[in-house]
Amino acid sequence: MICNSTTVKLSLRKALYSVLDPLYLAFSLAGVLVAKLLPAGRKQTSPGATGVLIVFVNAIGDFVLFSSMLPALIDHYRGQRVTLAGYDRFAPLVPGLSGIDDFISIRRERFNRNPVYRYRLLTQLRRRHYRVALYPAYSRSELGDDLMRLIRADEKIAYDGDTNNISIRVKQRNNRMYTRLIPSSGEKVRELERYHHFACELGVAPALLASPRLRAGATDITTAGQLLSARGLNAGQPYALIAPSAASNLRIWSTEGYGAVCTWLHARGLICVLCGSHGDRELITAIAQTTTAPVIDLSGQTTLPQLVALCAEAELFVGGESGPLHIAAATGTPTLGIVGGGHPARFYPWVDTARQRVVNKTMDCYGCNWQCIYDQARCISEIEPAAVIEELTELLKTLGGPGRHA
Repeated sequence: MICNSTTVKLSLRKALYSVLDPLYLAFSLAGVLVAKLLPAGRKQTSPGATGVLIVFVNAIGDFVLFSSMLPALIDHYRGQRVTLAGYDRFAPLVPGLSGIDDFISIRRERFNRNPVYRYRLLTQLRRRHYRVALYPAYSRSELGDDLMRLIRADEKIAYDGDTNNISIRVKQRNNRMYTRLIPSSGEKVRELERYHHFACELGVAPALLASPRLRAGATDITTAGQLLSARGLNAGQPYALIAPSAASNLRIWSTEGYGAVCTWLHARGLICVLCGSHGDRELITAIAQTTTAPVIDLSGQTTLPQLVALCAEAELFVGGESGPLHIAAATGTPTLGIVGGGHPARFYPWVDTARQRVVNKTMDCYGCNWQCIYDQARCISEIEPAAVIEELTELLKTLGGPGRHA
């Protein structure tokens, strides 16, 4: 039934896209022209320059990693007004970060499709002349570089970085607009270390840098508890949080595998709570149908702050390499990531490999930047449930068994 439903949905989506794609292309080209035709922001100094602008146009998980450098960076620019420009998807996490004075929200889909929205946003960014503008992403994108090009700032600093998200030709052309490029060694190091390196190059003392920390608000903890209680989970009853989805279908492990994990965890006293967006409901329903254990489906029913609360209160977290995995790790909850070889060990685990465990299937094509040469990512699809359960066994040993919140 699920396969048939999926086929119908894909057919309808394909028919819709055949109509909308030409319009989308036209609006996208118009939006690009708006960005390219606006004059570039000046690099020369201005007596009226003030404040610091940080541009961050990456995913939620990347933002969690990036947030680890923010307190020390804000302290480094003490006395300066700090503005963060980034995607609206991680906007709910910003109020929990002290020191950010302004947040300029970027709605990615509208930015890509709506030239009027793009023009207004770029005009907003150009109203002020900043003392310094920072773009700390190691894998720069054309969007990030376009924003930096149009911003007016005395200093524009970015990573030299790699070419995962941008061509060599475009990157070399864009390099000329920066007043300073943080050199990259080319070595395979963790993303968390790259952010810390960026901060240190700006003059931040290494001792001030730490792993990301997210704290759930009391209101969100209460609301999350009510969501669980309404679905039969008693207060104080231990649960495991499972987030099976990922940004790309290539990174999603099998529904049967997750079902086996739910069965195994339930036998050890943990109720499995499955979370995700509205678009993940079909995936989560499929997982629920493959397990004999009762599960709680919260797909599409939580805000981002409530997800932070669910992660913080969970006994452990299991999921793919996605935003919820990093959120769970940042709350201090023990995590198991089911990850592939697109970026081996770059984003996860961070530092604490005893509480941030990983299961994978090493292959010769590891490090492919998710340019998979197979119809499906074998480094994910061929992970056996037994391998995941083995890592979960070791994780529970580290914790001393379920009940860490008791």
